[in-house]
Amino acid sequence: MESNVENLPIDIHYNKLLETEIMMDIDLMKPKHRDWMEIIKLYEKDGNYLAETAQMLTRNVNYEISALKKQIAKCQQTQKDCDRKETEYAAKAAELHKKYDSTCKQMGIEGKKIKSELAALLSDLPDIFSKIAKSTGSLQEAVTFYGNFVNFIMKR
Repeated sequence: MESNVENLPIDIHYNKLLETEIMMDIDLMKPKHRDWMEIIKLYEKDGNYLAETAQMLTRNVNYEISALKKQIAKCQQTQKDCDRKETEYAAKAAELHKKYDSTCKQMGIEGKKIKSELAALLSDLPDIFSKIAKSTGSLQEAVTFYGNFVNFIMKR
């Protein structure tokens, strides 16, 4: 057995020695010490480690929960801002839709298929231009007057 113990790694060798010492000392200890050793064994049993768990719980209460409360407040503020912006954007969209409808009405189109409706308006342009050309016939006297005026100014 002595050779087996020497071949063990240092930490395992130390633990074996410690266990051996403890086992020998338990028999010599008072009952209170035996009870304390039993408490330690129960503490380490099943890896529960209640003290460390209590410490983690305390840390969570002191730090993590307050940080989460701040994050929740920040998220709630962001949500309020987004709700406000959504309302503003909806109002702006309604305003622009009304403006679009009035512009379409002014141009004489429905606004459903803008490209084809505007292309259809092109067929009306020759009639419009011929009306404009006919109406300029009455302006001949004004054009002649303007031409004479420019000639008069340029001669000086």
